Amino acid sequence: MTATLRERVFYRAFGVDDVLRPLLHPGARVLDVGSSDGSGSALLVDRRVDAVDIHGPSLDAARTAGVRGVCVQADMMQLPFADGSYDVVTALDVIEHLPKDRGSVLLAELERVCRSHLVVMTPYGFVEQPPGPGQPWMEHLSGWWPDDFRALGYEVRGTGGVRFARGAYSAFRWGPLGKAVGLATVPMARHLPATAYHIVAIKRAG
Repeated sequence: MTATLRERVFYRAFGVDDVLRPLLHPGARVLDVGSSDGSGSALLVDRRVDAVDIHGPSLDAARTAGVRGVCVQADMMQLPFADGSYDVVTALDVIEHLPKDRGSVLLAELERVCRSHLVVMTPYGFVEQPPGPGQPWMEHLSGWWPDDFRALGYEVRGTGGVRFARGAYSAFRWGPLGKAVGLATVPMARHLPATAYHIVAIKRAG
């Protein structure tokens, strides 16, 4: 299975794919942590990268759909991999679901298994989001700001357009108008993370 044209356009404009593209060189080993059902990036779908998640049914869905490679059910705070096992490690919309102190532990664990680049995407600051129906893990428990990542040696960019156009679960406000505003402000948000809905933190290992 490959990503559709619509998915490619969406994840390039509002997601992390522009950041990931130059990092995913041929032969690179890539691990997506907190992968869920494999959504979040068209590039990762195309590459069928390895995945880790604690939720077995989500991994089963990713495996059945053919959007991930090796799928491992495990605690992301204790990844079952040796140091430097993967060239690129991603954690997209994951860290905000943990308390702040646990998020810091997660970053250290992601860095441990990464030998080249770590890419983390999260909303700018604290964005309130309640648990979903039957999905208590959907609740946001912490907020992360650019300076949090910069203090740990990360480069930070913005993505997703300006945050006033987005609401809970990243949904666009005002229907098509909100999406148009988001799309028009993608370049500004990329260069001015303080205006963006999402921030992307990139760290080179070592």
